[in-house]
Amino acid sequence: MIKGAQDTLLAAEKRKLIADGELYRVGLVCAKALVAQELRPEALWQGVLSHALGFAAKHVEHILAPSGLRLQSVMPYLLTGMSLIARKKMVKPALGVIVALAVTWLIRKKRR
Repeated sequence: MIKGAQDTLLAAEKRKLIADGELYRVGLVCAKALVAQELRPEALWQGVLSHALGFAAKHVEHILAPSGLRLQSVMPYLLTGMSLIARKKMVKPALGVIVALAVTWLIRKKRR
């Protein structure tokens, strides 16, 4: 009777160890696939772009903060304006205006 109980316990423990090993191997396969997916050029580029946009958004928020504006509240107006510029084929003149404003700002900043 005792030997039968021990055999049952050993068999249950063996099944548990086999199941744990299978789970471990599945985890390894999933991790390997995830690493392979994340190392693709598209995924790396997406990460770089995400970081750059986050960096730019943080700085735009910092610039808008003194006026009490937030990027989330200004963005609909910016997108509407950019859409209008793109539809009217005024991209080059708009870029010229932006460059002129940037140069003016830099000149005024250096004079101070």
